[in-house]
Amino acid sequence: MAWKKKIDSISPELAHELGEMVLDELGPAFRELSRKFNLNIADLFQFTPVSQQCSGKRQKLGLDVKEAAKQSGVPQYRIKAIEEGSFLYITPEALRTYLCFLGLEKWYRDWALKNKKLVKAKGLPIL
Repeated sequence: MAWKKKIDSISPELAHELGEMVLDELGPAFRELSRKFNLNIADLFQFTPVSQQCSGKRQKLGLDVKEAAKQSGVPQYRIKAIEEGSFLYITPEALRTYLCFLGLEKWYRDWALKNKKLVKAKGLPIL
């Protein structure tokens, strides 16, 4: 599901609170599944601005995922992972390359400084 409003930043505290709210609403079975598969809802909320910036910039450039992959050299499945916040398929190199291709280095650097704990935990690049 796509976000309707662009989000510039979500603090780690708000991301945690939102993640807990989602887990509470979905119940104990979902909470257990998220633990089993190492899915941290708060991390997804916190990474949402990166996903949105990348997707929005790609669309602004008039590129679909296939063309962005061709021009950037980042595989389509990694671009989709970045734009969907699927950490399992995001590599530091792919994210770095894609951010540079989109011209989002400065924006990402600012975001990464505000989200050091997530950047370190997920092995995301620091530009």
